[in-house]
Amino acid sequence: MSTFQRVILCAVIVDFFAAPTCAAIVTNTALPINYQITVQPIILANDDGSNQALFLGTDSQQAEIEVFVDQVWAQAGVDVLWLEPNVWKSSTYNNGGVADPNAAISAANSAGVTSTNSQVINAYFVSQIGNSVPPSNFAYGLAFDNFNGSTQFNGTFQALGSQTVSNASLRQVSSRILAHEIGHNAGLQHISQSSNLMLSDDPNGTAEERLTSSQINTALQSGFVASYQPPGDFNGDGAINGEDLTIWKNGFGRPGANGDANGDGDVDGADFLILQDNLHMVATLQSDTLAVPEPSSFVLAMTLIALLNASRRRRFQNAQLLC
Repeated sequence: MSTFQRVILCAVIVDFFAAPTCAAIVTNTALPINYQITVQPIILANDDGSNQALFLGTDSQQAEIEVFVDQVWAQAGVDVLWLEPNVWKSSTYNNGGVADPNAAISAANSAGVTSTNSQVINAYFVSQIGNSVPPSNFAYGLAFDNFNGSTQFNGTFQALGSQTVSNASLRQVSSRILAHEIGHNAGLQHISQSSNLMLSDDPNGTAEERLTSSQINTALQSGFVASYQPPGDFNGDGAINGEDLTIWKNGFGRPGANGDANGDGDVDGADFLILQDNLHMVATLQSDTLAVPEPSSFVLAMTLIALLNASRRRRFQNAQLLC
């Protein structure tokens, strides 16, 4: 059996993580953020678009879950950056067809829904993993464990119960499973220590989410960990401000130009959304940028804000939520 096959078999057998209750997330002290891990969410649906898998929910629910995941990985000095989700219509892989992850990944690549950047983790949100459909208050995860420390498998599968996002007391369950599977992608194995993020099973959702110094060192060696750059900091000065907005505007519609915040090779509205979602950008727009640009620049920016917000609302109105 090949290394890849051993890795997948282990994940299938032991890496279903379920938690029907929720306790506060407890971690070690956060470190300065010097690194980042980027995740490309892929939301599965049936061939006809029905039965769309649960994702992260409303903007506020998604933001809360992302904060919890960041809290876990901040103890390693790592920020987790989420790209705009892609939707993949495939009844086969939405409804348990991940017994052969090689085939699933090949099909996803052919469908054009995955990130072409080898440093990005592709996270597939599915309705079920194998024969396992999560109960409403459970979350299941399946990751490609990097046991040999040399080969990166940029995939993880999540199946989320219907309450694990809509119920405030269960949102940390979603955060735990996401942070746990990211750990596997970064090369971390299961351990039996009850206070650790990589506890092999946590049926009661009571484990602390700590990482040891050895685990942190292992994760930071992963090919998925890059130097931290604030999303939208196109000039590399460590801040998001009007200069970055100008760079994005100048690169808009030009493939390969500076202004590509999500690394998809284009400078477009998705990159502007990343600017908009960054709190530093909001503050800058209020204090500096709006008083400076030409009228045409101002109209362009404000029009895009309105259109992109409307687009985002339409895109997620039929999606149930993430766990």
